[in-house]
Amino acid sequence: MRYFLGILMLALCCSTVSAAEITASDVYVQALRVNDEIKILKRHFNITDEAAPPTLTLSLNPRHVWQKTYEILYKINILREKIGMASLSIPSRQPLLNVSPAYPYEQILRILTEIDIIKRHLEITEKTELSTAVVTGKTPTDNFNVLNKISVEMDFLNGSSFTPNNVFSQVMRVLEDVNMLLERLEIRDSTIPPAVQAGTTPQDVFNTGITLLEEIRKVQLLAGMDTIDVFALKSFYKTATPSEVFGLMGIALAELQTLKGYLGLKYMLTPPARHYENIAPPSVQQVAGWAIRKLRLIKMLNRTTIKE
Repeated sequence: MRYFLGILMLALCCSTVSAAEITASDVYVQALRVNDEIKILKRHFNITDEAAPPTLTLSLNPRHVWQKTYEILYKINILREKIGMASLSIPSRQPLLNVSPAYPYEQILRILTEIDIIKRHLEITEKTELSTAVVTGKTPTDNFNVLNKISVEMDFLNGSSFTPNNVFSQVMRVLEDVNMLLERLEIRDSTIPPAVQAGTTPQDVFNTGITLLEEIRKVQLLAGMDTIDVFALKSFYKTATPSEVFGLMGIALAELQTLKGYLGLKYMLTPPARHYENIAPPSVQQVAGWAIRKLRLIKMLNRTTIKE
């Protein structure tokens, strides 16, 4: 109950706009508040490292911003466990064809609430000051870049970034979403998982993740939907580590929500991430490859076979 009351209090004190009026600029303001709160946590732990991730110029949508907030909440969960707090289940959102800025805005309020709970646990009394500056002209891409920087800052707090265990939890969620598509389209699933490739490297897994995004894009095009520029996204992630693959899986999940929304699967939420241990890159690549095989079963898809 206190958790939800905290979200409500934040919503009341942080903004007087209605959900219909929330813009990308409003999201940006709240993202900056999160950034300030992360600085307080870093000072508490005497962390002086500064994140300097690359800047993405690709045109994004609020759904991608929402997925980046999910990534931050995932890392907040890791921090909770590190400091002796109980782990939480991170919520999914309803699949929608179009996502408004209100959705990532609400999610950022959840992040602020979680940070406040952590500060109370650590007995941190320092608070951020609410800015009165007026921000305009921001885009979802601007929001994504700010939140991506915050995500990297969280790595300093956690002492490490994502592992294959974390990535596997996300690729399994991708697989579940693809299964929902096949079930909705009444496509018989005749696939089997590809063989595990010994010696698989993070680069191999990254390349498989790009192929997965390309297959999702093909299905979106067959359905007459707008798609993301996978080639431009590939150039953004310049290295191949579990963190980059986790980011790719986040984009994949964001894109799959549009297909689920288009097919009317509005109550078929992506399952919560499960905890896995002792996962190696070959297992991550195997499941991602299986999702690719399943998506290729939809090659005969056309707009007449889909009902909105």
